[in-house]
Amino acid sequence: HSSLSSSPVATIRGQIKGYSLAIFSCQHLSKKYLSKYVLEDVTFTLDQGHFYILMAPNGAGKSTVLRLIMGLERPTTGTMSFLGKDHDQDGIPSAVRGQIGLVAETVEYDPSASLMRFLKFYATLFPLYDLPWLCAMAQVRNIDLTQKFHKLSRGQKMQIILLAELAKRPKQLLIDEITSVLDPY
Repeated sequence: HSSLSSSPVATIRGQIKGYSLAIFSCQHLSKKYLSKYVLEDVTFTLDQGHFYILMAPNGAGKSTVLRLIMGLERPTTGTMSFLGKDHDQDGIPSAVRGQIGLVAETVEYDPSASLMRFLKFYATLFPLYDLPWLCAMAQVRNIDLTQKFHKLSRGQKMQIILLAELAKRPKQLLIDEITSVLDPY
């Protein structure tokens, strides 16, 4: 049985001067596809100002946890909250949707659009989006934003996805397969 489960229960908590500053929490979260559970009775809290790593074998449900947090899928059972607001039937409460960034290899953009065209559109979706910062960081990384997304190397695509999510100024940044984003250059 390789799914993430509460046996043993892993509860992650951090405190500053006795106060818990929960960004995200879930209680008794389970996800089943057809008759197979990929998550079973998972409970944890992610607190502000901390760095967390979710480690488990391949196929254990790590990406499923991230999809549930982002509201891309719904749990079979359990509850989730972000910044104290319960997830609604559409996933993340709309009031806090822009406060979470997700970097994943599976993110796809319109291959025919230039990076700048896409990023200008993306910036309109998030009130705190910092497009000038993103442009400056892309220049530092020698990424030409007039290029089409499909012309970039895999490493450059991941860098742009990371920069695009950081430009949202999220309170929580989720990175699926962190090693795919790392680039020594």
